[in-house]
Amino acid sequence: MLSFSLLKATACLIWPSSGWTTCGQKTASAFPTLLDATLDDLNRGLSSGIFTSVDLVNAYIERIKETTPTLNAVTEINPDAVSIAETLDLIRRQGGPLLGPLHGVPVLIKDNIATADKMNNTAGSYALLGAKVSEDSTVAAKLRKAGAILLGKAHLSQWAECRSSNSSNGWSTYGGQTLGAYYPFQDPSGSSGGSGVASSVGLAWASLGTETAGSILLPSDVNNVVGIKPTLGLTSRYLVVPISEHQDVVGPIARTVKDAAHLLGAIAGVDPSDNYTSKFPFPKTPDYAAACVKGGLLGKRLGIPRHVLHDPQEAPLSNYSVTVFDSAVDILRSAGAEIIDDIVLPGYNMTEISALLTKSLHADFAVAIEKYFGQLATNPYNITTLRELRDWTQHDSREQWPEKNTLSWDNNLAEGLRNTDPEFWDVHLRLLYLTGPQGYTGALKNHSLDAIVLPTAFAVMNAAISGTPVISVPFGRHPDDTEIIKDKTGTLNAVAPNLPFGIGFAGAPFSEETLISIAYDFEQKVQAREVIKPYIKPKSDLEDIASHNHITDRLSGLSRNPAHRFTAAVSGNLVPLTVIKGAGHEYIPLPEGENATVADFHSIRTNTKDSPAHFTSGFYKIVAGPARPAHYNFEETKYVLNGQIDILDEATGITHHLVPGDFAFFHVGSKVKFSTKSEGLAFYAVTRPVRVPHPNLKGREEDAKSKL
Repeated sequence: MLSFSLLKATACLIWPSSGWTTCGQKTASAFPTLLDATLDDLNRGLSSGIFTSVDLVNAYIERIKETTPTLNAVTEINPDAVSIAETLDLIRRQGGPLLGPLHGVPVLIKDNIATADKMNNTAGSYALLGAKVSEDSTVAAKLRKAGAILLGKAHLSQWAECRSSNSSNGWSTYGGQTLGAYYPFQDPSGSSGGSGVASSVGLAWASLGTETAGSILLPSDVNNVVGIKPTLGLTSRYLVVPISEHQDVVGPIARTVKDAAHLLGAIAGVDPSDNYTSKFPFPKTPDYAAACVKGGLLGKRLGIPRHVLHDPQEAPLSNYSVTVFDSAVDILRSAGAEIIDDIVLPGYNMTEISALLTKSLHADFAVAIEKYFGQLATNPYNITTLRELRDWTQHDSREQWPEKNTLSWDNNLAEGLRNTDPEFWDVHLRLLYLTGPQGYTGALKNHSLDAIVLPTAFAVMNAAISGTPVISVPFGRHPDDTEIIKDKTGTLNAVAPNLPFGIGFAGAPFSEETLISIAYDFEQKVQAREVIKPYIKPKSDLEDIASHNHITDRLSGLSRNPAHRFTAAVSGNLVPLTVIKGAGHEYIPLPEGENATVADFHSIRTNTKDSPAHFTSGFYKIVAGPARPAHYNFEETKYVLNGQIDILDEATGITHHLVPGDFAFFHVGSKVKFSTKSEGLAFYAVTRPVRVPHPNLKGREEDAKSKL
C-alpha cells in the first residue's frame, strides 16, 4: 500500500551547517560517496539526520557483498552490526551524549584482532575457527568505547604471513584469496591486505591492520590508502594473534591522513595487559587529528638516505617509485621543508638484517603463540603449542597441506630457538643496534631531523625492527605501459599498470603528531586519490541504500532541534496527519489534488487488503491530534496504539517508527502494513495520546514503543 521514498524527486533540502544542497538538478549530493567519504562527511550526515548509522551499515554490507566475488576483502560481517547501529541511532535521536568521536561509524578490523562477540578470530586458519576469548581485545574495546560499530573482519594472509613460503599475499585457507582493486589479479600485499583493499574501495569508513614487518605499510602502499605503523607501545596488542612481542603493532588504514589520525587516537594508550604500552609518554592520548593543519611541512628537516634506494631486495618491484621519487622531494621542498639529502644509515645491511630477523621472529612466535592459545576461553582443537599447530595443519585437509607448505614453522621447530634463550638476546640486540643507533633513530638524532622520507616500500624494515613510526601517503601510480611482474607464486600481479605507490615518512619513537602534520600537508599538495582510481569498485552507495528508508528517520531530529533549518519544495501544504486503518474495505477517498482527507481526526483511511492506499504522494508532518476523547466503539476497534505508528515496508523489510514531530514523505507504491499486536481485522493508530479511551478498551492499549 504505502512506501516511503527518499526525498529527492519532490523536495529540496538545504542544510546551512554543512553547505549541502540538493534541489532539482543537484549541485551536490546530500549523501557522500562511500568510495571517498571521510569521518567529517559521515558525522555531518549523521548529525544532520540525512542518513543513519543503520543506513551506513546496510550500505557497507551491500558493497561488501557486491565486491566479495572479485576482491574478497572481508572474511565475515558482524551479525550484530545492524542492531548495534540501531542502538547508536536511538542515542543520537534522543539527544543523549554520544559515546565518542566515532559514534555510529562502521569500522573493519583485521581477522587476527579478537572480539568477545559472535564473530570469529581465525588468523585465516580453521585451527581458530570457533575459538573464543572472554573479553574484547583492548583495541576492539577502545573502538567500541569511541562509539565505532565493528562491522566485520577484514581478510589477511594466513597467520599474518607466518606459515608458508609458497603462498601468496592475501591468501588463507579460511578466507581464500584477496585481490587489489587497481588491476585484475592485483597482489594486495600483506598481511593486512583485506584491510587495505576494504579501506581503498569504501567497504567501511576505515580499518585496523597489524604489522610485524610491513603488514600495514605495504598494503597501504599498493592500495592507495594511508597507513600508520605506530611506535611499538603506542597501541595495545592484547588478544591480537601474535608473531613478535618485540615488533607487533596495531594501526589504522584509512583513505586520508586525518581519518587515520582519528582512528589512531581512538586506539592509542596505556594497557595494563600489554607491558610495552607502559612506555606511553603522554598523560593523555594526543589529539592526533588536530595535527592535520596546513603548513605542516614548513621548516621541517627531512633526511633522505639515497643508498637505501639501491637495495636489490626491493628492485625491480619498486623501480618506478624510485624513478619518480625526486618529484615528491620537489613537492616537499616547495612546501617549505629543508631537505638533508644523501644521509647514510651505517647499519643498513639487509643481508645481515634479514638473516637475523628470521631467527628473531621464529623465537618470538614460538613463545607468543603458546601464550595466545592459553588466553582462549574456548579452544576447539586444544592446540597449545607451535608443534601441535603444525601437526594439526598438516592433518586437516582444509588447510591445503602440502600444496601450501608449513616451511616457516618447520624451520622454526628445527631451530628450536625461543625468546627466553641467551642466543635470542644476542640476535635481538644486534638488530636493535643496526636499526637504532646505526639506523633511523641515530640518523634522526645526528642530523636533527623531523623525519626520514623514502618511497614506502623502502621505509619498512628499519622501523619495524627499531619500533619506530612510519606513515605511508598515496603519491603515484604505475604508467599504462608498465610491464607486468608476477609475485613469487606466479599467480598475482605484483607490478602492473595503474598500481599505486606511496611515500613513507619515518620518525622517532612517539613522534606520530609530527609525522601526521608532515603527511597531511604532503597529502593536501598531492591529492593522489583524486587521480588514481580503481579499475573495479562497488556500484552500491549510501544514497541507493538510504532511499529505501523513509525520510522520517533522517529528518525526525530536525523537527526537534531548532538549530536545524530546512526548506521543502512539495506539492501541497503540510497536513496534520493521523493514520487510521479501517476495517474491511472502509476508506475515505481523497479529493483530486489534495494530499489528505481531513476528517474528524485529520485522518487517512486505507484499505486492509493489498489494493493501493487512498491518498496521494506528499510531504506530511506528524502532529498530535486534538485533546478530546476518541469516538469509536469496541466493535470498530480492537486495540489502540498510543503515541507511535509502526509501519513495515514489505518491499524492504524495514520497520519505520513515526511519532509526533516527525516529517514523512509518503510515496504511494510498494506495500506496507501497520503494526499492532491485535490479531483482528481492525485497529486504530493515532499519533496523539488517547486522553479518554473507551471503557471497553481500558488496559488494552499497546505500549507506545511496541514493534512488530
